[in-house]
Amino acid sequence: MKFQNFSTEKLLEKMLNLEIRVELESGCVKQVGVHKRQVYKWRRLNSFPLELIFDKYKHLLKNVTHVKSGTGSAHSKIKLPKKFNRDLAYLLGAMRDGSLITSCGKHFIRLYDTRDAKWSRKVKNIFKTIFEIDMHIRYQKRFDTAYLDTSSKSLFHLLNVLFNGCMHKDAPEIIKTAPKRIQKAYIEGFFDAEGHVPHKPNRYQIDLTQKDRKSLEFAKTVLENLGIRCGKISTHRLPIYGKENIEKFYHKFIFLNSSKAKRLELLLEATRSG
Repeated sequence: MKFQNFSTEKLLEKMLNLEIRVELESGCVKQVGVHKRQVYKWRRLNSFPLELIFDKYKHLLKNVTHVKSGTGSAHSKIKLPKKFNRDLAYLLGAMRDGSLITSCGKHFIRLYDTRDAKWSRKVKNIFKTIFEIDMHIRYQKRFDTAYLDTSSKSLFHLLNVLFNGCMHKDAPEIIKTAPKRIQKAYIEGFFDAEGHVPHKPNRYQIDLTQKDRKSLEFAKTVLENLGIRCGKISTHRLPIYGKENIEKFYHKFIFLNSSKAKRLELLLEATRSG
């Protein structure tokens, strides 16, 4: 299966009719002709309706730098990724324990974590690097958890496009057709978010958990292509067990969730001593 070409043009086309505005490279702004008075304001603010650029200035789609919602100073914007790299693939994997929420006309992006929020701080930096957006770390006292949160219509719709409109069903098509290094980054984010490593190394098994079976079947295929044997998928779990397989998993992937990485190290130490 051929890797889908990732381009700003394709992303933007799928965001048409969502009341999205775009910002162009500064040198391209005056290429938008003044066919009505409003265009003066749009050029001054560098804030154009996506439909205008798509219909009349399609050649400028490659020069879009940011995606916006709102007008004037009351707007939110994100940087538009120019390529699909490992960091973006990692975020898509991590968001398997996240949510895209609409409430009272606002659009929220959330990603859940444990109370210490150590992992959240690292993921927050990835969001900042890719999208130039600040995610906020918030706490839910009732469940003793932390989560990343921001309100951004632009990011909401962009992520929804990348997830093919089905965030928690199957793996995104762009991940399925991606090179191995991109798929590995996706699995890293997936495991950091939804992987289970026992707190007490009394059994040599780790799991990838998810309600959607197809996403686990995809993960199993990726892992087994890397020589890591997995058990049968059951009750929303993909198990990996045995010293050799856990060792391979630990050495073939990079984990940002330090608490899970540490427990994985302890588990491996127990298997070695055993």
